[in-house]
Amino acid sequence: MIGYMGICLALPLAWVFTDMYMVPVYFLCIRRMSDTKETAVSKLQPQM
Repeated sequence: MIGYMGICLALPLAWVFTDMYMVPVYFLCIRRMSDTKETAVSKLQPQM
């Protein structure tokens, strides 16, 4: 039914679909960590 070509393309296709999920999640996590870092640094600085 799937054939040899389907089996050969299954692994690269799985990587492509995984990247479609992981790349946006990576940038979202980086953005959240940088926002958290800026908030933490501003709380540590003395208020004048």
